[in-house]
Amino acid sequence: MSLNRSQLMLPWGLVESSTAILLHMNALGEPTAAVAMPPIMRMLPAGEHAARFLIAYRDSCVLPDVTLFSSAGIGVAMGVVDGEGTISEVMNLPDLVVGTDCAIGDLDLAPNGDLLVVGWFRDPVQCADSTFTDDGYFLCRYTNLGELVSAMSISNPSMGSMPIIRVEDDGADGAYVAMQEFASPVPDPTYGAGTVIASFDTDWGLRWSRSSTDQIGLYSDGPVYLAKAPDGGLYAAYKNAASAFWPGRVAVLAYNPDGSERWMNNSFGPQFEWGLSSVMGIASSPAFNGPIVSIYFYGQMEGYGPYPITNAGNPNAAVAALDSIGQWKWAISDNGPGNVFGTQAVVSPNGTIYANGYFEGGGLGDHPLTYTPPVSFYAARISLNSDPVGLTSTVVPLSEVQIYPNPTTDHVWLDRGVTIGSAVTIMDAQGRMLSTAIIDRIPFRSTLPTLAPGIYFVCTGGQCQRVVVE
Repeated sequence: MSLNRSQLMLPWGLVESSTAILLHMNALGEPTAAVAMPPIMRMLPAGEHAARFLIAYRDSCVLPDVTLFSSAGIGVAMGVVDGEGTISEVMNLPDLVVGTDCAIGDLDLAPNGDLLVVGWFRDPVQCADSTFTDDGYFLCRYTNLGELVSAMSISNPSMGSMPIIRVEDDGADGAYVAMQEFASPVPDPTYGAGTVIASFDTDWGLRWSRSSTDQIGLYSDGPVYLAKAPDGGLYAAYKNAASAFWPGRVAVLAYNPDGSERWMNNSFGPQFEWGLSSVMGIASSPAFNGPIVSIYFYGQMEGYGPYPITNAGNPNAAVAALDSIGQWKWAISDNGPGNVFGTQAVVSPNGTIYANGYFEGGGLGDHPLTYTPPVSFYAARISLNSDPVGLTSTVVPLSEVQIYPNPTTDHVWLDRGVTIGSAVTIMDAQGRMLSTAIIDRIPFRSTLPTLAPGIYFVCTGGQCQRVVVE
């Protein structure tokens, strides 16, 4: 996340097992401090030279100089890290969600400091004095002292193996929530079916909801990323599901504060049947009137209007901007022989755009990257007219995702190089998604759908590995 126009705080990928690196960089792109941390679910501004982190954990959470515990359920750790790598204001909120077959899907902070916690459950789950029994989602609001303010559940008997739910504060003490695999095949009378995007007030009272039932094109394959617009509206980005009108394409939506659609753009995606694309994130800033979208793609792509994005068969990443009416303003990508993975763009309040990710050769725009095996990280500062005005790479020993057994018959384990809360997707050789799940522990067992013998791909965190099914 960007701290100001000249500094950057990057929650970069896993180094070993469940350990991540939190890296601070100065205006020249030089690392100035690094901290070993558990995987971070959300980072937010905490003053000009600091960032606030939110971590969900089971059992224990190991931070520098302190270990936190949650004895009976899932806890949340919060704290502040400054530009020198010093961690302060650590707060442990243990046992916020108590249950066995459940997980926290996303976290955010409201402007008044309340903690927004959303997730899913199958067995009965307890949030403070609220107990929910039907399969579905839980939506909870806590004070920063861990006291429950409000909670509700949304029944969903049609959840997949691990459903995806995300939350974004709306800037006015309410929240936007995106839910997937919802209520199908019989639409819910309140929320509809398929993919649902909804707006709630402070007490989780429903303001409005849109779903695949009533909006053409709102059917996601993978997470729906959310970013509040400067006027209180909402931006959403996702990959269209195979059953949608534009399968495999990246869709970006803008809503007004009352839930009416402002615009939709789904012009980027695979040509014909070959290729795949996925969304890595979306960001916005009061400095300009449209979102910034981070995309990973592989194969033959149709470009962003007058800004063509081509691909020679290698994995690539792109950062693109849209204007106030949903038209592409600019886009930059690797466009070369290298492999650039996991790009995520963040935007500071004053409009400075940063992109970061990891790579195996290549570059971003016209800026080459120097690669040192096995994997290197990069960061870029991008001006509003899409010129990467600063680009740097940092070598960090990152383990590739370990997937075993291979060959296999009905399942794989993912260990090392994966992140709790990330999606894992099974695809066939034509790039069609066959199943998806959310990693809730490491190592993670991913059950494969019934597959014919052949070659398939297991994808997570921008990496895809080939798996042979016998």
